[in-house]
Parts: sequence; C-alpha cells; structure tokens
Amino acid sequence: MNSSRFIFRSPRLPVVWLAAKLVAAAAGFAQTAPAPVALALEKEAPAVKLSPFEVNTSRDEGFVAASSLAGGRLASDLAETPVAYSVQTREFLDALNLSDLNEAINWTVSATTTPDDGGGQLFGGTGSSTIRGVGSNAVNRNFFTGGTNPSTYNLERMDYARGPNSILFGTGTISGTSNAVVKSARIGRNATEVRAEIGSWDSYRATVDANYSLKSKVAARVVATWQDTHTFRDWERTQRRGVSPSLTVEFTRNTRVSVIGDYYEQKATAGMNALNDALTGWDGRTVYSGLQAATLPSQSAFGASRVGTNAWVVSPASGRGFNTALSYTGMMQTTTYGGNRPINGVAAANGGNLGFNGGPLIDTSMITPGIYDAAIAGSSFRVPSRSFTNIGPNPTAINRFRDITVFLDQRIGDSVNVQFSGAVNKLFSYGLIDYYTNQGYQNTYIDINRLLPDGATNSNFLKPYNEFSRPERQKVDTTNKAGRFAVAYAKSTRWFDLRANVIGAVENQQLFRSREYYMIPVDADPRAWGLVTSTRTQTLRYRYYWDQRERELTEMKEIALVDPVAGTSRTYNPLWVLGSDRNDATTFSDATTKYYQASATVSFWQKRLILLGAYRADQVDRSQRLFLRPLDHPSGYGALTRDHFIYRPNAPADYFKLTYVPKNAAGAPTGPSQLAPATRPRDRTTGVAQPQYARDRFQDDFNPPPTSTKKPTKSAGGILNVGWGVSVWGNFAQTFNPTDFSKTTIDYGTPPPSVSEGKDYGLRVSFGPKLYVTLSRYESKENDASISQPSGFSAIQTLINANAVDDLSSDGRNRRGLGDVPIGWNDTLDRRSRGYEFETVANLTPQWRLTLNFGLADATQTDAYRQTRAWVDAQTPTLKQILDDAGIQLDAGGVATAKPDITTANSPDLTNTVNAWNNLRASRANWVSGTQRLNRLTKYTANAYSDYRFSRGKLSGLRVGYGMQFRGPQVIGYRGADTIVSPTNPLLAIDDPKADAYTAVWQKAYFLGTATIGYPVKVARHKIDFNLSITNLFNYDTPLYNTIGLRAADGNIASPARVSYPRYFSYTTPRSFRLSATKTF
Repeated sequence: MNSSRFIFRSPRLPVVWLAAKLVAAAAGFAQTAPAPVALALEKEAPAVKLSPFEVNTSRDEGFVAASSLAGGRLASDLAETPVAYSVQTREFLDALNLSDLNEAINWTVSATTTPDDGGGQLFGGTGSSTIRGVGSNAVNRNFFTGGTNPSTYNLERMDYARGPNSILFGTGTISGTSNAVVKSARIGRNATEVRAEIGSWDSYRATVDANYSLKSKVAARVVATWQDTHTFRDWERTQRRGVSPSLTVEFTRNTRVSVIGDYYEQKATAGMNALNDALTGWDGRTVYSGLQAATLPSQSAFGASRVGTNAWVVSPASGRGFNTALSYTGMMQTTTYGGNRPINGVAAANGGNLGFNGGPLIDTSMITPGIYDAAIAGSSFRVPSRSFTNIGPNPTAINRFRDITVFLDQRIGDSVNVQFSGAVNKLFSYGLIDYYTNQGYQNTYIDINRLLPDGATNSNFLKPYNEFSRPERQKVDTTNKAGRFAVAYAKSTRWFDLRANVIGAVENQQLFRSREYYMIPVDADPRAWGLVTSTRTQTLRYRYYWDQRERELTEMKEIALVDPVAGTSRTYNPLWVLGSDRNDATTFSDATTKYYQASATVSFWQKRLILLGAYRADQVDRSQRLFLRPLDHPSGYGALTRDHFIYRPNAPADYFKLTYVPKNAAGAPTGPSQLAPATRPRDRTTGVAQPQYARDRFQDDFNPPPTSTKKPTKSAGGILNVGWGVSVWGNFAQTFNPTDFSKTTIDYGTPPPSVSEGKDYGLRVSFGPKLYVTLSRYESKENDASISQPSGFSAIQTLINANAVDDLSSDGRNRRGLGDVPIGWNDTLDRRSRGYEFETVANLTPQWRLTLNFGLADATQTDAYRQTRAWVDAQTPTLKQILDDAGIQLDAGGVATAKPDITTANSPDLTNTVNAWNNLRASRANWVSGTQRLNRLTKYTANAYSDYRFSRGKLSGLRVGYGMQFRGPQVIGYRGADTIVSPTNPLLAIDDPKADAYTAVWQKAYFLGTATIGYPVKVARHKIDFNLSITNLFNYDTPLYNTIGLRAADGNIASPARVSYPRYFSYTTPRSFRLSATKTF
C-alpha cells in the first residue's frame, strides 16, 4: 500500500500561524490581568516541608526523576529504592508530544502495546499492553485504582513498577503497574501554560494549565484540555475533553489539605482493522431477479445462498430510509469460497477447512492467487485500501471518567507524619457492539439481486456491502472508593537512619455491566423482547453499501416492517431492552478490600547499606448479582431495561449440593434423586422453564455465593553502595490477584485467585540529577493466573447456534439443549517470567538529555485454558450430534464437510458451522497442559531517545532529537493444527511431525523512528516554544498481526495440507507529525 497520500495532509501555514496567534493572545490577556509576579513552576522551593507520602516532582530534572514512593509507600530517592521502577518526567512527555498512556508506555522498560483487531475499543478497551511479556495490571492514579488510558494533559509524570509487589500497588500479577501522578495546586507559585497542537489528518489539541497562589497559604490550579484527532483511515476519530481543578490549603506549617478533581470524556469512532470475505465463492456471473422460492435447488456451486426467515433489513441506500425494514427472506447473497469452483484452473483438494470463511480481505498471507478475480470482473468490488472503513460517524466507544482525591497531611513533631487520604472515581464505558465481528459487521458481500424484495429495480446491483444483525451496545459503570490512614516515623542516629510507616485502608469497587439490544417489540409478552435466540422475537439487520455516503446509525422512533410476499406492513416502535438471552448479559459485582501493611527502611553508615522490609495482609470480599431470567420475572412485569429488572435471590447454604429428581413432561420421575445440573431445564424455543421442575432448585436460579479471600504478602530488599555512585541491589516481593467476579469461567463458575512472587537484583549507577543507570535480572512465577478466553472461542457459540436441517429461521439454534457459553469468560494457567533489563536516563549536559532502555524477556505458560479444555472435551459428543443434525459429516481426520445433498438451501448455517468446527478443532490442538511460550510475549524491547539544545551561535535555542523503538518477535499463536501431505496418499493430510502446540507462530520484529525539532520563536513580542515531532519516521507499514488462522500452504488449494498463518492485525500509524506551540507566563 502507498500511504504517502496521507502524510502531512492536514497542516496549513495559516492554521499554524493561527495557533501561534491564539497562544500569544492568551499570553497578552494574562499579562494585562493583575497578578503576582510569575515564578518558575519547577524550581521554586515549597513553603512547607513535603509529606513523606508525596512524590516530590519538583526535584525531577530533565528526563531524570529524583524520588518515588517505591520504598514501602514512603517517598525516597529513586536510587535508594531496591525495586524495578521507572519514571517518565513531564519534560519527557512534552519532548515527544505524548498524549496518553498508550503512547507513553511504549517508551518504558520491557513494555509494549499491541492494538487488537479493533474490537477491543467497542468494549471500552484500548489494546493489549504487556510488561515483561505479561498483560499489565490496572492503571492507578496517585496510587488509587481508577481510569483506563489517562490523557497526559494533567499529569506531572508516569511511574511504572515491574514485577509482583503488593506493597506498592496492592493486588496484581507478575507483570507491572502504571501509576499516573496528577498535577495538583502548588503554594508559592504563579504560572500559566497555554499549549496548542496540530497534527496529521486534521488533528488538533489544546491545553491550559493555570496555577495561582493566593497569599501564602492557599493555591488553586486548573488544567483543561480539548482534543479532536483523526487517523489515516476513513471516519476514524477521537474526541477528548477534560478539566482537572485542584486546591491546596496550608492551615499551619504542619497541616495541609489537598483536593484534586478530574473530569475526562473520550469519544472514539474506530472500525475493525479488517473487512472479512463473504464473496469469494461467487462465480462472478450468476445473478438473480428478486425473491427465490424455498424450493430453489442449492446454489452453492455458484457461490450463492438463499436468505432464511426472519430477515428484516434496513437499507437506507435502497431508497426507503431508516424507517422501513423490508423482509429479505428469499433474496440471494454471495458466499465465501469453500472449494465450490476451480481458481485459475486449480480445484480445491478439500473445501472443509480452506480457512477463507471470515478471513480478512487484505494483508493476509497464504492467499490464493486469483481468488478475487471473479468478483472483480463481475461487479464493482475492488480490493479495498487500508484507509477504507465501512463505519459511519457514530462513536463506537465512549468513556467518561470523574475523580476526586483528598489528602490531609499532619506533621507531629520532627519524627511523625500522619495522612488521611481518600478517592472516589466513576468510569462510564459505552461500546457500540454493532460494529463487532460477532454481529457480522465485517462480512463483505456483493449484491447479486437485480430487483429489491418489493420488485423495484435495485440501484445497488453488483455493489459490495456489509450487513450486521441488530444494534447492540454494552454499558459498564465502575465506581471505585478508597480510604487510607497512614503514619510515618523517621529517626536518625549516629549509627543508622530509620524510616517506617503503617497503612490501613479500605477499598471498594462496584461494577454494573449491561448489554442491550435494539429490538422490534413483536411478542405479546414484553419480557421476551430481549430473547434474540428465541423464535418469539424479531431483530433488525442494517445494510451499508461501500459507496454509501450517509452512514449514520439512527435510532428510529417507529419502523414499518414490510413483507412483500405476505403483502403486509406493520408499524412498531423499536426500543432498547436487556439482552436477556445470555446468563451474563447484566451483572453487578461488588468487591471490598481491607488491608494493613507495615514497612521499614533502615540505612547504615550514611546509606552505605540500606535494608527494606514490608508486610501486608489483605482480606478481599467479593459478590456478584445476576439478573433474573426474563421469563422468570412476574407476568405483566413489562419490558426489561437497564433500569427495570429483578436480580436473582442470593445463593442458599446448600448451593453446591442442590439435588433434583429427573421427570418426564407429565411430572413422573424417570430416575433417582441426584445432584442438580447447573442450569434449569427450559424449552429451547420459548425460554420458559419446564413446569415439571417448578419445585426443584438449580444453581442458575441464584446469584453465585460470595467469596472471601485472605492473603498475607511480604517484600524484602536491600542496597549496598560500594562507592562512586555504584550500588548493588536486590528485592523479593509477593502479590496476589483475587477472584474476578466480573468474568466467569466457561461453565459460569468462579475463577480462582492467583498467587505471585518474584525477585529482582542488579547493579545501579547514580549521580543525582545527571545520570541514572540500572542493569538487572528478574525471575517471577504466578499460579492460577487469570486469562481471557482462548483464541478460537467464538466457534463454540457458532456451533451452539447451528440450525438443524430444514430449520430455515435466521436466528435458530441447536436442538440438543446445549446452552450458550458466556459472552466472554476467564480461564487459568500457570506462568513464569524471567529476563534482563537495562535502563539509562541522563542529563549529560544542561543541553543534552538521554533515555535508553532494553529488556530481554522469556515468559512461559503451563496448563493453559484448563477449564475451557475440560468443557470442550466433555461436550464434544454433543457438539458432534449438533453437526449431524445440521447435515455435516466428519472424515477420519475429524475434518467437517457437508453431507451429500445437504446445502445452505436446507441447512442455512451449513457453511458457518463447518468452518466453526474446523476452526475449533484447530484451536483445541493448541490448548495443551505442557509449557508454551506465553502468548503475546515479545522477546525483546528497546527504546532510545536523545535531544540536544544549541546554546550558542545562530542556532541558539534550537533543539533537535531522535528516537528509536525496537520490538522483537512476538508470539501470536501455535502450530498444533499444522498438517503435511501424506507421503503415501497425496489426497490425505497428516499431522506435521515438525510442528506442534509448542511451536510458536511469531509476529516479526520491527522498529520505528521518531524525530523532534524545537525552537523558541517571537510572535507578537511573545516568546513561544514550538515543538515538532514526527513519528514512524521511516513509514513502517507492515501490519502487526495478533492472531492466527489455518489455510493451505502458500495458498495452494490443491493441497490437503494446512498451516497456521498470521490472520488478524492492527496497523502502525503511517508517518505523521504533531506541532505544538507553548507559552508559559
């Protein structure tokens, strides 16, 4: 792809000049206002001795940070802290124009962020960040839990702790934790900074930071931001706005109160990175005129299939706008390639596992040459560019964050400090899941119908389009509350210095998650309106053609359902209702953590030897409430909405010992009393509980029992200063991660807590604010680590939803009574991580700054996905029955294909079900109990950035900088399903003896370059600092793959052998720039 047309598109000289003039105007306005003489924000000495619980960012100089809270939650010099800890100062964030954590974390030690295929943003996520090869912990703000991807607009700096350490950040894993230090009001300082920024693709950002000291006892500060950025892809956009006020009051020299507030909102419009294939099966010639009878013979040889029942399509480009849905039952649609015809004269050896179904249209290896030729020749379809998306202007994700933090510090004498602190924050996350792959949004078809369902001429004939089922959204409300009491004691003697503290705290997190569907209220019983998998409901499908200009997703006040065959038109008022067909669609989780910890640091012989020890005891109480099954609500209850539903009752004491007697439909016993299954038996069509079990109890009638976990952890370390700024250090630390009730296991169970421990040790060199160097090794382990569902998980639900032969409904399901799996679930594994890290941060001269780091990681996982493996193996006989019901057979190797005379005409889910089974089979081959390299492990990371400011001559004031980010190979999957051609039968594939589930598939290594240029310019008699940063300097454009698939090697469909290949991906942003103009006064 040639992405040069996107480079430097947006900036125009008048815009740059306007930004500078705005900054200058703001400066002029401020100078005319009566105010005390401005003081330097960083250099002014504080009026009161700082609390030992506070990070003193005013001592940070250049890129070198001076202190941290890493020493048992007491402020200490970073060089005197025996832990793996890194800091990005405010100057570093500004030098590179870094706007949020996702950008910043990529410059720190052993960390990398890999965006997913785009789906994560629809659920409020921002990608996958790893530290030391392991997924990073939740983000902290001022050492309190809260936030997801903080903007840097109101940050003093970013801190990163690596490895398990409950003393610093509480519960977690063996990876690491990020902490955002938020700006607060400073007494004795008056300064205002105005910053305007423009960037590629019409991107803009502005920030204001104003700190005013009122007399000598009170200070107020307000930091605000506005941002509107776009990307090189069509329609993609991020809008941010935020304000962070703070107040500091010094009642006496020994008493101080600080209050920090924050409101932050982000709206993102982002598409999936790949559009999927649902058209390559079409022969490029066969087209249809209007509705086709249900008796139509199979059209699979032509790459077409008939649309099933209950298919109501809203298609604004077809001339009826958003207020009409036509019945498309009987219309024809293209299919993906399944071996139905030769490609360039080559016939497929086996159409059952070609891997094209749902595969990306572009940037995928193992593509068969000529696979798109028929579609290109017979329609207006063209292979899309990377910049193309099929989304519209609607935000796909919204996050709103509110936070208030209070600190009350009291000094008692010369040795004791007391602090009361508390924080309350709320995060609202909204994801528009219509655009997620589960709803079919990515699948690309070609319209092969000359006429519309009503007989009108189809103006979109032979045009490509995407179509997804039902608008769906997820909302998550998270509230974090915390209160802490801390006492610190310091004592210096001739022989030693002692610093100790004790902390007691209570933290609570409440999470309310709901999933809603935009439904047509057809059923007479409003309780059933959210039962998508029931035949009692009707959903809408939305169709968007690629050349369609109007793409906004509109909520209709009313909609007409027009059935041309029946000659009917019915009008309804669609509404949002709870997606009540899933057990975990609406949940409320509550977790309370109570802990106390004590730590002490003792230094001997003028800090020649420093010893640190800490102990922490946690009690975590968790509970979860689930909504009552829809038809278990009282009759006449009405529609189930986010604000109108009933929770299930709490679990009884005998929850794990519930029994029942099997009965027939008449209620007569058919067996002895036995342990009850987890789920209540229900009619699969209506969702109504079977009446013969009305007096029996089942676990899914109740909320799961609450859990309580108690766990002590400890940390110990020391530093030996050998002289000349050189020291040797080491640390041992533990942490644990309690049960996460926001996710269940695949069988709706509760994940176990994990336990971690690790040790770090190394060599360090420090010369105050001039130089900080550390070289270290780490070793850590974690048992029962919680992970998300494995790759290939979506195939399970596809099999569960498979229609039996002759069931032509568009929303049917299996007839074996196998219930839904969770929308997403957690599983467990054991993991180990070890490696080496090096970091140098330096102010080599007053003009020359440097940061350099690298990390070598070796992380492994053992006994991965143990619950999912056990469930799939136990349900395999039932899944095979579902295949048989759908008209699918298995060969001797377990590969699924259609039975003779079975086509999509009489088994509408045939293609999807065949591919789902083959995908599940391939995925299951990689779920093993042995030791594998950890998925998403990056073998090495390296970052370097340095800049220099000229202080003499004609170039005086000019600052130039250059940086590089190296990323080593990353594990994205395993080759357990690879096969080769049998040496005795060229039509048969056998297991590849050279590849197995322990052979990793790697995303290849790459590096990115960054350049910066800064220069102070006088504009209207005001000095303004301009800073230009250019990222991806060499325009690296190879996709970053994150999952795998299975296809014929080198696209040779004549071969029965299949190999694992990199499948879904994200893109690095093409070469782009940001230009900022900053005025401080």
